[in-house]
Amino acid sequence: MLSPKTNAEWTGSALSISQLNTTIRSALGDAFPIAQWVHGEVSGLRVNSSGHVYFDLVEKDEEKHSVIAKISCFLPAGLARFIQGKLRAAGFEGLKDDIEIQVLADVTFYSPYGKLSLTIRDIEPAFTLGKMAQARQQIIEDLTRRGLLQKNQLREMPIVSLRVGLVTSEGSAAYHDFLKTLQSSGFGFTVFLAPSTMQGEGTEKSVTQALSLLGRQKDLDVIALVRGGGSKSDLAWFDNLAIAESIARSSYPILTGIGHEIDISIADMVAHTHFKTPTAVAEFLVSRVDDFQNRLVEDSQTICQMVQLKVQEASHLLEERNSSLRSGVVAHLGRERERVLQIVKQFRWARLTRLFETANEQIMHREKHAAALHPIQILKRGFSLTRGADGKFLKSVKSAQTGENISTYLADGKLLSEVQKVVEGAKI
Repeated sequence: MLSPKTNAEWTGSALSISQLNTTIRSALGDAFPIAQWVHGEVSGLRVNSSGHVYFDLVEKDEEKHSVIAKISCFLPAGLARFIQGKLRAAGFEGLKDDIEIQVLADVTFYSPYGKLSLTIRDIEPAFTLGKMAQARQQIIEDLTRRGLLQKNQLREMPIVSLRVGLVTSEGSAAYHDFLKTLQSSGFGFTVFLAPSTMQGEGTEKSVTQALSLLGRQKDLDVIALVRGGGSKSDLAWFDNLAIAESIARSSYPILTGIGHEIDISIADMVAHTHFKTPTAVAEFLVSRVDDFQNRLVEDSQTICQMVQLKVQEASHLLEERNSSLRSGVVAHLGRERERVLQIVKQFRWARLTRLFETANEQIMHREKHAAALHPIQILKRGFSLTRGADGKFLKSVKSAQTGENISTYLADGKLLSEVQKVVEGAKI
């Protein structure tokens, strides 16, 4: 068993804080004599008035996403401009929270405060691109496995989609471009806006809440998710699993216009239909309504032409049957007259006279009946026939136009007149 040391013995062997920190600094210098490549996720990034950049580089548990290690980082102002430019050249907006980076850094220990940190010297953008691509592929595979990648594409989109839900940043260029295109079309679009953050940390929560809000509406036709253009890192906010799930499970077809000319986000892949810009989304909606209107006009014209043709055919058939009826009656009467004459010749004179009178009465009766069927007799009873300017008989006031010259046929002639006014449903 060790015997306890006296106060004098403790005092002689104890290190001061400065001695301890100096020893640690020296040990770290020996352990890391040159800059080291280190990777992690950016957190708590801030820039001071001198342009120096400070942030933490953190390591997270892959399953729980909780922080298991972190270290402070310092990026001098002069190098900050170089590194930010290097990131932008690779398609990123620049250093920002939540992106994974790999940096070349000196391991430093500031003795006065006993603080361990990394001083950034360089960055490798390819690492960040690779991590983003890896995370993106994992999300795509997950959505495919669960049958969500094409779920929204199976939703039927109304031919005329006039009631539109809109998810975007209110007042943004995307917002104004989208609304301007719909308004200038002249069609009766109604837009229901669910304002949303479209880039930065709040994007996931804001977009999913907006889609959920519009998805609960009962009278929409379609939802548009649009934003303006941006860098590759801006587009990464829409390679998000939660946003993709919200799009896939929406009760309405969703159109995206994320505003990137080259790359397609996962949100685009999951959407019913994707476009490059907000304006293109709006133009698509306008074109569908315009196409429907054109088809409607064409169909109406076709129906009118078919009705006119049927009326002409019926009119010709009526005239043919009327002529045939008159010819048939005359021929029948002629045959009856001949038959009666033959009968008369077969009887004696007295009975012949009586039979002749009876037959003659029958003939006269039938002639009167036949005459009564003639159109002129109908006109004599107060009826009339009217032809339009095109020579066709008018069967409805709807066929006449104000100012049109018409001909009205009466029993003793015809009247030429001009239509002053068309009154439907008038009673005699």
